[in-house]
Amino acid sequence: MNKDLLIIEKEIRAAVDIDRALPPVFKARYQSPLGAMIKPETDIIEERNFYDGVPLSISQDDIKIWEKVCFEWMPILPKATQMVVWWRCSGMGWKRLSRSLKEKGYISAEVHRVTLFRYFVKGLEKIKKSI
Repeated sequence: MNKDLLIIEKEIRAAVDIDRALPPVFKARYQSPLGAMIKPETDIIEERNFYDGVPLSISQDDIKIWEKVCFEWMPILPKATQMVVWWRCSGMGWKRLSRSLKEKGYISAEVHRVTLFRYFVKGLEKIKKSI
């Protein structure tokens, strides 16, 4: 990948981290499927606001990056490519990504990581053309 695509990937990775640090939209609810352990709301909220044990602080520049990625770049891509780009930038491995796309019905069978990498690069190139 060339330098421009790496910069775009870096910004999407930053947007993923910012998205994780944002407060939840809905109030956290208790979930207990057949006696599973229930976490208090404070624990859930604290887990979302910490990344590797360090609290994330979100600045206005971070919000601008997140808005650019989520509202300008991602809508350009088809849904399956959006998922490949976002999930890969969030750290998901190629094998798990392939299985998730198959479960969601975007592909009929699991594909090789090279094929997914091509989707990933095509998505980044499409974003680069739109800039």
